[in-house]
This record gives sequence, structure tokens and C-alpha cells, in this order.
Amino acid sequence: MPDADPRLDPGRWAAASFRPRGAPPAPAPRPRRGFWRRLGGCCGCCGCCRRGTEDWEPPPGEVPGHRPPQPLRPGQLAPRGLVVGSAADRVAHHTSEFACPRLVVRRGQPFRLRVLLPRPFDPADDGLCVELTLGPNPQVAKGTHVLIPLGESSATGWTAEEEELEEGAERPGGPALNLCLTAPPNAPIGRYRLSVKTRTGAGEYAAPFDDANDFFLLFNPWCPDDHVYMEKTSDLNEYVLNETGRIFYGTEDQIAERAWNYGQFDAGVLEACLYILDRRGMPHSARGDPVMVSRVVSAMVNSLDDNGVLVGNWTGDYAQGTNPSSWAGSVDILRSYHSAGAPVRYGQCWVFAGVMTTVLRCLGFPTRTVTNYNSAHDTDVSLTTDIYFDENMRPLERLNTDSVWNFHVWNDCWMKRPDLPDGYDGWQVVDATPQETSSGNGLLLVRAGRHREEAWGPPGAGGLREGEAPPRGRGGLVLARPGPHRPVPVARAVLLRAVLGDGGEERRGLPQVRHPLRLRGGRGRGLRAGPPGGAVGVARCNEGAGPQVNSDKVYWQRQPNGAFAVVHVEEGAIGRRISTLGAGSGARLDVTHQYKHPEGSEEERRAVSTATSHGSRPRTQGTPSLGEVTVTVGAGPAVAGAELELRAVARNDGVEPRTLRLRLSLCAVRYTGIAGAPFRQEQHRRAVPPGQEETVTMTVAYAEYGPHVGDQDALKLTVAGAVEETGQVVAKELRVRLHAPELTLTLLAPAVVGEETPVQVVFQNPLPDTLSGATLRMEGAGISCPKALRLGSVGPGQTVRLRQAVLPLRPGRRRLVAALESPRLGPLHGTLQFDVAPAPAGAAGSTGSPPRRPRRARRRAPPPAGSTGG
Repeated sequence: MPDADPRLDPGRWAAASFRPRGAPPAPAPRPRRGFWRRLGGCCGCCGCCRRGTEDWEPPPGEVPGHRPPQPLRPGQLAPRGLVVGSAADRVAHHTSEFACPRLVVRRGQPFRLRVLLPRPFDPADDGLCVELTLGPNPQVAKGTHVLIPLGESSATGWTAEEEELEEGAERPGGPALNLCLTAPPNAPIGRYRLSVKTRTGAGEYAAPFDDANDFFLLFNPWCPDDHVYMEKTSDLNEYVLNETGRIFYGTEDQIAERAWNYGQFDAGVLEACLYILDRRGMPHSARGDPVMVSRVVSAMVNSLDDNGVLVGNWTGDYAQGTNPSSWAGSVDILRSYHSAGAPVRYGQCWVFAGVMTTVLRCLGFPTRTVTNYNSAHDTDVSLTTDIYFDENMRPLERLNTDSVWNFHVWNDCWMKRPDLPDGYDGWQVVDATPQETSSGNGLLLVRAGRHREEAWGPPGAGGLREGEAPPRGRGGLVLARPGPHRPVPVARAVLLRAVLGDGGEERRGLPQVRHPLRLRGGRGRGLRAGPPGGAVGVARCNEGAGPQVNSDKVYWQRQPNGAFAVVHVEEGAIGRRISTLGAGSGARLDVTHQYKHPEGSEEERRAVSTATSHGSRPRTQGTPSLGEVTVTVGAGPAVAGAELELRAVARNDGVEPRTLRLRLSLCAVRYTGIAGAPFRQEQHRRAVPPGQEETVTMTVAYAEYGPHVGDQDALKLTVAGAVEETGQVVAKELRVRLHAPELTLTLLAPAVVGEETPVQVVFQNPLPDTLSGATLRMEGAGISCPKALRLGSVGPGQTVRLRQAVLPLRPGRRRLVAALESPRLGPLHGTLQFDVAPAPAGAAGSTGSPPRRPRRARRRAPPPAGSTGG
């Protein structure tokens, strides 16, 4: 006689319909497979995800993950409790630094679950199933409601195996069942709820869900089967585990760096990162795909049309928020966004990139922050950077809408690309900086591999290295092609403006756009560009920009008939010294060779020529001859508040003397390349003997340039002229960043977890003017820092010494980052690295969450002038 189905027990199923074991399943309508369902890899049709778990599915009407307690009947096996994970699991999963009370684990790797029972478990008569849910509406068919029978695997690949203990190694705490749970390497990431069901001859008991048993599942770059796996695991100490990094800025000749606190393991950061995915409405079933997760994060780090994390602001007016130069890290930004649910004001490219690094590293992506110097922004689809002069070689700034950013910062994240042909795994480029209306889908770009000649990226991807146009039917998306020596190039994207203006009367004589680019897309879809041949170069998909990494700078002069003609081409001026922080070394790593061929090489020239042939003004004429006379530009020491010396050196390599007429023009320029009106112009006429040089010097006092320079500004010197005897035109630009002193941080007492530690911050005003409106911010991973401090007036040359108290939350080596911004001075930074001792024995431990500071009597803080030195 067959055994009775335990689910026939009327205690649980008295008023519910059910299907006995062996009964054929009722036919179900085939669900419509939507966009996110397809991306999530769900079949959504045949019920294959349900096989093997039908007997453990909840009764009709029960909402998975929200089961109330049920009465216990005699003979049922009700767990006394669950112990999810252990300290050893945190170490094995590289998550011990997470300041989170719940377990954090990575997919593709086992972790422990201890089920406390009132009696020993009998495999012959007892059954057990681990139940997991993800998201507000978990479903078995979507892989967000997981049922894992003991000793079996779920249809989605989760397994639950009994842990084998050594003989005599019974753990204390009474009878228990020790399990090892393993998530498949493609499981969706997120916060999972966990419970268990048991079955005996007396019926089935389903334990209620308890928030204390929830755990977080992340991507696993240490697992070879995970798509974010990085073979060189030693680099993961930098690209996943390092909580503090350096972001490069400045100019190609004056590379500067600032420390940035990523803080991906700090309290509240993981929850904020998952909230970003929730806020975008990304289905939980699609969160196992790193391609789609990175694209959604890229779209949500900016607020342009998604109510994302940060509001971009390049106006210089930050009265309604925080000056981007004032941020010291990502933690305050993410916590503020999560708690308020509103975009944080304000950010610029390095802030977007810093937050992007934090989010991706927190979720498990190997990620690095990358800076490109002389990053071009093409506004008229010429795929060149165009500079216009009048008949007398005076710059026409109203036409010079193609800007060259002093620097631009984006991110590389590491992953496999199963959506592309073999050979395109590795670093993928994501750029979260907004500049024009987004499609709502962010951008994931692709880095070409070593062994393939070409590939095509996901929606919004584009190419760089060879500058080739896409074939028909590929949606106008372009990828790079490796050179003969098969380097590993990174391809950035471009989707050019959909509507191109005629440019007004000043642009007559310039070739018109042959094929304006059409952009199509919307929420839940990627952008597609047309016609083929229009999308080449580098930029963010919502940026409306042209080639940032590799293009020529073309100088146009207005002719007597009003038309413009090319008078000079400067090759190799765009995309210089692309920099990131090297793994292990802690030094700047130049990765320019990964983005493009060597400057001036045949391959690089061919790539630029191919790209410009698809632009709005393809150059059919050859590059003008370099001529006999060359001009170079340079500057002496550039210190904020001091006199500045600029120079132009003309050299005659011919055999005849030459007379050169030069015009020097000086203006302030934002880091985005937006130039102000020239405040100093000079004309010079110099005779240059054959084989010799002549130097023209311009000396500028602070009183002259100071009123024009803001906190992120540089000075731009434009030198242009012509040789009287031959008509040869020469032109050159130089950008000069003004150096400012760094902040000096000093630890005044030993640092211990849970005890306030005093830190001294020393700052000197280098300007001959009084400085006002300065703000000091501090951040540190595993450190609770005070709120932003506004300084009073700081006199010329005055030194300010501030005493601030910080509270270490985690032991080990910690790094404190400080940033001071002022409307009149460039950003000032400082770092302090120190060791934190564990809390004394018997003291309350810390989970890394900022504790409530004791209330103190309020007192008026003394002005900075009261604690100043020389």
C-alpha cells in the first residue's frame, strides 16, 4: 500500500485546494516574455524551473517570504532556530570587512547554515527543504523563489548538502543539522530571505521568515565560473577590497591626484547600492547579469532622467548644494541618497566616477577609476576638435564650441562578455557622467580582446581604436579592432547628437552634415544609432560628444570671402596619458596603450582618418606641412597667488632667416574646456635666424589672473601666427594648472576602536587675499567623522590649525581623507594613514555602524584665527 501523502493532513490543508502527488499539472497559459524577463535568462514558459520542487511549494494563497507562524502539532519537526553563516564564511568569501550585522556571501561558493532542532534529524523519516526568496514578489519560474530540498539541487542551481563533520566534532547547542548552501555562479544578487520547511509522518512544518536570517549575495570575482572572475586574483586586493584610492586630475603636463574614500564596506553602503537597483525598477531576476547591472548602475549614478544618486553641476553656482570639490568620498553621498530618496547635489566627473567605483566594488565587480587628459568634446559631428580664428588669428570663442576637457574621469569594470564573440572579456568601460538627456539605460562599453578582429557591443556601446563605422544591421554601434601585435584595447562609445544646428552665418563655408544621427530608445531599451557610419569615436551615450580619446585638433581661419579653411592640424593632442592607480604598486599606471595605438603610428593615423571620414566634415585634403618654423609653449612654476611666467619658443629649421608674427592670448578655462574671454593679449614680431630659436615671454601677476580663476579653473595660453615670407601658419595651446598647498593631517593620540581620537588639520592660505567661505570635509573607511566644518575668514598667508575628533569603528590600518574647497582656491586634499587597535577586552564591540555620539553641552567654537600660526 503506498504511503499517504503527508500534505493530505487536514490541519494545514483543510480549506485549501491541492494537487496530490502524481497528479498531472494543470495547464497554464504561456506568459508573455518581456524585455527584463529575457535579460534575466528566465524561460517563462515550460515550467522547467519548477521540476523537483513541486512537493515543497507553498499552499495557494501564501505569499512567499511573508509566512506567519503556524501552530505546531504533535509529531511535527519545528526548528528551534537558524544560524546563518559564520565568521569563517566571511573570511572565505572576502566579506569580513562589511560593517553589516547580516551575513554577506558571494555566489558560486558554499556557506554554512545550522538548523537547530528539538531532536536529531533522521534522514530516513524526515525531510527538509531550504526556502529562499528575493524581492517583493518572488516566483519559482523567475528564480527569485528558491526551494532547495536537502541533498538535491534546485532547478536554478542552488544546492543544500549536509556538512560532514569529523568524528567527535559535534558542535555545542543541542541537536542540529549542519548544512552547506551554495549559490550558482549566475544567481541574482541581492538580499535574500531564508527559512526552512520540515516534513515528518505527522505533516509538514514551515518555519516563519525572520529578518535576522536574511543574507546578502554578491558577485564573486574569485569564482572561475562567475562572469566577473579575474584570473589575476592578486589584483583584487586593489580592484575589489581597497576602500581608499586616488583619482588623477589636472593637466597632462601637471598631473595631480586626490585621495578618495570609496568606503564600499561601511555601514549602510551595501543597502544603498541595492536601493539604486530597486529605484531603477530593475527586476530581481535580471540581477545575475553583470552586463545589465553595470548598465543600470551607470544610468542611476546620475540623476539626469532617472532620479539617480547625483545631480551634475558645471555652472560654478553651488549655493543649493555641495561644491563637487568638497566631497572627500562616496559614503556620505550614498547614505544621503538612501535615507532621503532624493538626488544629492552636486557632482562632476570625478565624483560620478568615485561613486561608481564604490557601488560596483561593493556589489563585487573588479573596478578601477580612469582619467583621460585632453578629453575632446565634439559638438558638430566632425569627429575632430575644431578651433576657429578670424583673419588676424584672433580666437573666435563664440564658434569654439568643441571643448577639450583638461581631464575626464570614467570607470573600467572587469567581466566576461558572453553576448560578444570570444576574446572580448576583460575591462569594460562605464561612464556615469551626464551631459545631455539620457535614454534611461546607462552605458556599458566594451574592451576588445587579444584574439579577435572585431566585435559589436550591447546597445549604447561604441568604438575607438580603429575608428571604423558599423556594418549595416548593427544599429550603428562600433567596437575597436586590435592592432597586429594584439594589445588589449578598451573601446569607448559615442552616440552623437540627434539634432544638429546650422551654426548661423558665422559657419557658412563649412561643409554641411550629410547624415544627421537619429537616436531611438526609451525606458528599458538601449539606444540605437543610425544611419551606419555615424557613430564613431568615444563618449558617453547621453553625452552628445565626439572622440575623446583619439582625434586631431584642427585650426580653421576665416578667409576674406567669409569661408573657413584649414590652416593647421595638430596631431596627437587628444587623449593623453590615460591614467589609473596600479594594483599593488600604489603608483600611477599609464594605460593609454590599452585605448589606442601609439601616437603617430601608421595604425593610429589610419584610425583617425577612418573616423573623420564618417564625420560631418571629412577632410579630403592632406595634413598641412609642418613647415620650417615650429612653435612650442611652456610655463614656469605655477603656484596659486604667485606671479606666472609663460613662454612661446619659435625655432627655424630652415636655411633662410624667417620673420614670425605671433599673437598670444590668455584666458581662464574650466576643466570642461569652457573658456572665458581673454583678459591678456599680446602681439610680437620676431626674426628667427636659420637653425636658431627665439623666445617670447609673457609675465602675469596674480592681481591680473586671480579674478578670473575659480576652484576648478586653469589658464589657457593660445599662440597663433604666420611666417611672413612663406605664409606658413603655426598654432599651439597650453593649459596651466595652479598648484595649491596640501592639507597636513596629524594623529594626536593612539587610535582605538570605539574611542574618539583627535586629529590636527593644518592649512595655509597661499593667496595674497583674504580667503572666505572655505569648507572642510573628512571621510574614512571604518571611521566615523564629524560633519562638514565651515571656516571663517583666513587672512593672506595665514596658517590655520584645526583640531577634529574622529571615531574608529573597525580595527586595522585605516586611512582618513580630508578635502577643503573654497571659491577662490583650487581643491586642497590631505590623507592620514594610521593603525587602529581593537577595543579593550570587555568593551562593547563595534559592527562598523556609526555609534550615537554622547550629547555635549553646546558652546561656541572659536574662530580659526584664534588657533593660527605663522
